[in-house]
Amino acid sequence: MFVSITADAVSEKAENPYTFQLMQGVANNYPEVLSYIQDWSSDAKEIDCDFGGHKSELLRVPVNRRLYTRWLNPWLAKQTAALWYYETKEILDKSKRISVTWLPVDTFIFSGAPIKICEILPFVGEMATRSQSFGSKFSYRYSLSNETDFGAFLIIYRDCVAGFAVVAPSEMFIRYNSQIRVGDLFRPVPGRGLEMCLELPLAIV
Repeated sequence: MFVSITADAVSEKAENPYTFQLMQGVANNYPEVLSYIQDWSSDAKEIDCDFGGHKSELLRVPVNRRLYTRWLNPWLAKQTAALWYYETKEILDKSKRISVTWLPVDTFIFSGAPIKICEILPFVGEMATRSQSFGSKFSYRYSLSNETDFGAFLIIYRDCVAGFAVVAPSEMFIRYNSQIRVGDLFRPVPGRGLEMCLELPLAIV
């Protein structure tokens, strides 16, 4: 829903039935998610945008951080774990950690990914299934160390939303936390999948 709403905002499509159905599904199954978007009337700011000649008036709406900590960040961590396996053919073991963050939406739309990030992520991939490629909608840039114990991924959704993630052993996050940690930290737990590390010492197993 997050990606679809953003993509609609930067396109000429005023109303997208697919996005509307997504929003209805979220409202029915996870109504608390909508409460994480703050009151538009009091805090929303109007911005004039020009997307390749298509002018739009949009609202910049404050979002409660819990939308990220409870939903978007865990989802991005899972996407990163899947890409790690796809590129390395290795499952994340209990010694690895994933740190994730999202690039500011308006910054990414108007300026693209920061040059410094692109320079350190020279390889490009496309998300696909066995029968269909989704490269036009979902792509990623990445880099892996020679020992494949460290990696970074920039995952781009429909050219309007981007998440950045770092994968490394827990010792590296403890030793070089300020240099390599970009946001919330996740660890793989056998039988339970990925869980958020609430405190840095929890990165130690």
